[in-house]
Amino acid sequence: MRPILTDVPPPSPTGFSHVPRLHGSAGNDTLSLASFVGRQPIFDRSLAVYGYELLYRRWHDETAILSDQDAASAEIALSAFLEFGLDTLVADRRAFINLTKTVLLSGFCWQLPPDRVVLEVLENIPCDDAVRREVEALASAGYRIALDDYAAKDPRADLLPHASIVKVDIESQDEAALRRLLAPLRDSGVDLVAERVETHEQVELCRSLGATYFQGFFFARPTIVCGRRVPVERLAALRVLALLADEASPVHVLAEAVAADVKLSYQVLRAVNSAASAPASPIESIPAAIMRLGRSQLRGWLSVMALAGLDGKPPAVLTLALTRARMCEGLAQATGTPAAGTWFMTGLFSTLDLLFNAPLPELLERLPLPATVSDAITNRTGDLGAALDAVVAFERGEWTGAHCGRLTPRDFTRAFRLALEWTREMESVVTRR
Repeated sequence: MRPILTDVPPPSPTGFSHVPRLHGSAGNDTLSLASFVGRQPIFDRSLAVYGYELLYRRWHDETAILSDQDAASAEIALSAFLEFGLDTLVADRRAFINLTKTVLLSGFCWQLPPDRVVLEVLENIPCDDAVRREVEALASAGYRIALDDYAAKDPRADLLPHASIVKVDIESQDEAALRRLLAPLRDSGVDLVAERVETHEQVELCRSLGATYFQGFFFARPTIVCGRRVPVERLAALRVLALLADEASPVHVLAEAVAADVKLSYQVLRAVNSAASAPASPIESIPAAIMRLGRSQLRGWLSVMALAGLDGKPPAVLTLALTRARMCEGLAQATGTPAAGTWFMTGLFSTLDLLFNAPLPELLERLPLPATVSDAITNRTGDLGAALDAVVAFERGEWTGAHCGRLTPRDFTRAFRLALEWTREMESVVTRR
């Protein structure tokens, strides 16, 4: 990834005592208003998530006065940890954190748990004596060091003996150049991360070249299989979800759609009678179950029922679908729109092609969705389409596209945090089923 913080010496030996606060700041809320916080997954060879690179971007507000852009960015990064917490941001995976020289030498890294983070040394950091000593000390203390955007004749070669991971941008060179670069790195014993992997063909190429991990958006580009059909039991749950996209759908219509599939009826009744819901007496009818769960919780349960455990799909795809849906809903709540459930469904159904390897229009045609939702997904029309575009841009760290109406960076970051928390809870449902 490209550097997020700028390189401004001079370092402080310990702590953040040298880092000034933003002028006029008032704690984490002000910092949240001024920055975006996101993440990008890093996959292992089985396409399970190994960790997440944390992404930060200062929101360029012309009224903000910064005495030190590097210091301000470092404080925003620290604020993100304090506001989110590692468990929310990365669950039980590792957090990859970009470092500039100032942040590397500030003492910030020593405040982080070595078993939870990977420290990325950016490509523009000068490999001087101070940097070498700090990297060696951190590596000796058990921190994993990654060299970002490593290239031929890289000036950070002296840091290789202390590095556990080397990241290589595969878009910046052809296959022959990649082979020449990766062979000696592989022989040195470091783990290789192939960055900017956009297709499954690139995944296979990088595997053959010895890459251990992959970072990019290859999982967000579906491999379409002609004639691929959605399993009947999943289609039943998707149809009920489509009805839930219309906030005015009567309970009896929802109940009829659930009752049309025996397996789905059983799952809904099991959900409402679970320990988490714990009614005083067992609920035995579908309408009563829907009333008990409520539309919001029913959406969550059905989303997991319809999408969990898809053959050949890494769990990260389900995470993407649920997080996108919940983040769209969170933005709707931030704007005060009464149709938050519709925004949820727009986000969720925008991922169906990734989940089922079939053309999106073909999938949407089979569901009783409101026209506003279908048009927002396929043509990005209206407020729904604009919000979906903004959320997708946020997912990719393309911050210039992450704007919608009067929504602020704080609205996006808060919706993202709540979406991560909700998604973790919903994914735990899978393990309990």
